[in-house]
Amino acid sequence: MNLILDGHCYKYELESLANMFFHENKVRVVEEKDFGQEEYLYTQYTPESDGTVLLKVVTKIDGKLREECFRGKPDEKDPDRFCEYHLCRMLYRQLEEATGLPLAWGMLTGVRPVRLIYRYRERGMSDAQIREHLRRDYFVTDEKIDLLLRTADKEKQILDLSRPESFSLYISIPFCPSRCNYCSFVSHSIERAKKLIPEYVSLLIREIEYVAPIVQKLGLRLETVYFGGGTPTAISSEQLEQIICAIEQHFDLSHLREYTVEAGRPDTITMQKLQMLKRKGVTRISINPQTMNDAVLEQIGRRHTTAQTIEAFQMARQAGHRNINMDLIAG
Repeated sequence: MNLILDGHCYKYELESLANMFFHENKVRVVEEKDFGQEEYLYTQYTPESDGTVLLKVVTKIDGKLREECFRGKPDEKDPDRFCEYHLCRMLYRQLEEATGLPLAWGMLTGVRPVRLIYRYRERGMSDAQIREHLRRDYFVTDEKIDLLLRTADKEKQILDLSRPESFSLYISIPFCPSRCNYCSFVSHSIERAKKLIPEYVSLLIREIEYVAPIVQKLGLRLETVYFGGGTPTAISSEQLEQIICAIEQHFDLSHLREYTVEAGRPDTITMQKLQMLKRKGVTRISINPQTMNDAVLEQIGRRHTTAQTIEAFQMARQAGHRNINMDLIAG
């Protein structure tokens, strides 16, 4: 299936939208007007002399042509968002009709749709107006709109605890036992980068020492610490403890509401690391299986089993951890 871009560069959203309907068949983005394919998705942007734009979507699926055009004057503040939205809207309607697959999230493709709720509320929209807007303009189902509103309300309770001087400290450990096939984060496999770890830990501690006085001078209040990566527990227990001790030494932790360390990969978790994290005051860890299917784990390059995930979770409970996050990838 070719997705043809003609006169514009709105690749990401259009490709993401197309992939939601054709996830079993790779959508190929092209800029040539190749209509020789049996099936294609054609999207066109044409600026007009009067300041308006002509937007067109033509799809050919199962031998049937569908076409829709929109002409309008883009919003001066964000013309790209205006054009991208109308192209996506036309493409969604045609793909829904062609496939018979209405999507629960409609044409929303981002990873944090709850941000839309904050944006609309800041504009003074009521929840009823937000609901109508998402249903009418983005084709989101009532079930998902309810979920968005509930999530925004829950998040607000947490966000309201913060003060203008509140801040969070993020510590990056960009190493993993192996690189997962789907990963887009900055991370390096231990096999290739093991020799870099001691120097990285040393320089990270120096950076902690450098940043702490700046934080103190600005009068900032540390409320959360988050170790991410990569996989923080991919380094040794001793190295991890060195970093934690540096944070203890140079930052005021008396106002902390959460201290998280991503234990991440079950194959990096040991009782020694779990006990050290508990002893040093970590209040939340993550043990991320991504899937509980061993065949899928092998295909995506994660060198651990479902049994190891369960074993790591039980070990964490034995070490006294009560707040354990587990990530699963759906879709």
